Amino acid sequence: MIQSILGPGGIDVLPGFPAYKLEFAGFTELAADAAGVTVTFNQPYRYLIMIARIAGNAGAGGVPGWQFNGDTGNNYGGAATKPADGVATAQTSTNKIIVSESTAVTPRTLKVAFAAKDAAGRIGRLRGFGIDDTESIGTAIQLSEHGGIWANTTALFTSVTMNGGATSLLAGSNLLVYGINAITS
Repeated sequence: MIQSILGPGGIDVLPGFPAYKLEFAGFTELAADAAGVTVTFNQPYRYLIMIARIAGNAGAGGVPGWQFNGDTGNNYGGAATKPADGVATAQTSTNKIIVSESTAVTPRTLKVAFAAKDAAGRIGRLRGFGIDDTESIGTAIQLSEHGGIWANTTALFTSVTMNGGATSLLAGSNLLVYGINAITS
């Protein structure tokens, strides 16, 4: 962990810049199909790095998305590119930040996102990318991007869910989360 960066003559080259600590926040893998996969943290975080493997959806129509702190209300807005054409689909006042506009049953092998709360903890912002594919070497992968905001609470992040949308996520879907906070002492 870097507390400061010293330049020539021992001068702190980042005076007043707080040091941050990256830590493992949790991992969950579904043993059976479920509406979503959730990681709940032992402490709140201001920044998150989230990595999800979506094994697939139990049926057509499922568009997975990120949810925070158990909030399933229409407190999210965002956009995602359709893997087939790269065109962004925007959403407002919805119940999650979608990770793909694809409703395919096939896996969305990897979704990585970075989330942050503003200095007052008011708005959660998210930016992510992913690979949608059939997990077959004979099928071309499709890259997607997604992003959005969560504007429900001033609380920091205490949990994150990858929700399956209209259908369940398949067993084997998992979520790995790292949390980042400023070091206060």
